Amino acid sequence: MDISSFKKQHVELLEIVTTISGYISSNTVAENSKEISQELSRLGVKIGMHLAMEDKALYPRMVAAADATIADTAKKFQEEMGGLGGAFATYKAKWATASAIEADAGTFTTETKGIAQALGDRIKREEAQLYPMAEKV
Repeated sequence: MDISSFKKQHVELLEIVTTISGYISSNTVAENSKEISQELSRLGVKIGMHLAMEDKALYPRMVAAADATIADTAKKFQEEMGGLGGAFATYKAKWATASAIEADAGTFTTETKGIAQALGDRIKREEAQLYPMAEKV
């Protein structure tokens, strides 16, 4: 299976996270809340697209694989993603507006660091464990 589009999406997701993290690192969250809100919207769209592609193309093919290790790994990753997807949806809803970000930049910063870490960890695991198996299907 060709997974190049999934890897490209990972790069795009990490670029957006890096942009948002730059505002956090420079301690300019409140001043740049509008830009951050726009980046979060982009991130939400890209994550939604990525998850939809995984659900429609990647997981079904892997779950149907004759190799039980590949099928079991795909099932595990798919189940785990539900938790991260739900956490991101809650996070995105809470910080959907520039005014919400600006009003509580400290909490936004803390929660964003957590989401960024979880997303980064997930991407690393997909690249190291899931995608090499997907390429064999």
